[in-house]
Amino acid sequence: MLGRGEFYQMNRNGGHHRMMDALSELQVCPYSGFEECGVRVWLKRDDHIHGELSGNKFRKLRWNLRYIQQMGYKTIVTPGGAWSNHLLAVSLAGRQFGLRTIGLVRGEEPRNRNPILSSCVDNGMEVEWVDRQTYRKRTDPGVVGEWLSRMGGGAYWLPEGGSNKLSLLGAREIVDEIPISFDYLCVPCGTGGTMAGCIWGSLGRGYVIGFAAMRNGLFLRNEIISHLRSVDVSQTSWRLEERFHFGGYARWTNQLRDFQHRFAAETGFCPEWVYSAKALFGLETLCRERTIPEGSRVIYVVTQFHDHEGRWLQVE
Repeated sequence: MLGRGEFYQMNRNGGHHRMMDALSELQVCPYSGFEECGVRVWLKRDDHIHGELSGNKFRKLRWNLRYIQQMGYKTIVTPGGAWSNHLLAVSLAGRQFGLRTIGLVRGEEPRNRNPILSSCVDNGMEVEWVDRQTYRKRTDPGVVGEWLSRMGGGAYWLPEGGSNKLSLLGAREIVDEIPISFDYLCVPCGTGGTMAGCIWGSLGRGYVIGFAAMRNGLFLRNEIISHLRSVDVSQTSWRLEERFHFGGYARWTNQLRDFQHRFAAETGFCPEWVYSAKALFGLETLCRERTIPEGSRVIYVVTQFHDHEGRWLQVE
């Protein structure tokens, strides 16, 4: 059985060996924008957890992979967009665990694959393109059942972004590992699973603020509420910020690029622009607006995941 704080890899012969301890460190964030507001910020460096499966992808997959091992599943089927780091993480896990992985990709197949999908295929993932109308039904149990039966049976369904009840357990551990008191915990949001797990873990400890990386915040808010209900949590000490998507998912502006470069120059940590830079920009804004008051202690969860070449996604 897998113990808390450990991650195991199943080799192709069915054996297990320990890979590493899952604890990630806290680092004081020496950014002038926070210091000028009198706010102390610590970075929870989940990007340092594991070589390839870093960030919240490690957290979300850890307990799902344990369940897959225990139940004897041989195939993972999961949906995602063409630039999905979730698909990349699943493909890496499949390669390491000897599992068949199938990615259901939204949209029409392009003439040339982008670097993310190329890496997925290199890792052994089978890619199937799904038209956008059908893809919108990805949470419909009937549609999911049809997909799984078509894969030959015995396949494990992992929702978009890897967000399910098991992923919430992994995200909750982020907060369990924080040894200091805090007033606020801040986290970027894509599908809401990591934030929901952090809200769950922060009961009685602090207020959670999520930063939506895309438009349609109402949908994301409802997803977070749904995730919380799945673990019988009715926590209300949280909010979702919808102002800092910079035009939508995977979009950026010169303002965001300048912030990213400035933050990296001051702290030595370069936030990728799809999620992290947007959330940190939003965090500074809340500090300057005094929504987060002077004297506050803030934990920022670094959820980011390596890109296809092991670098952070940066705006050049």
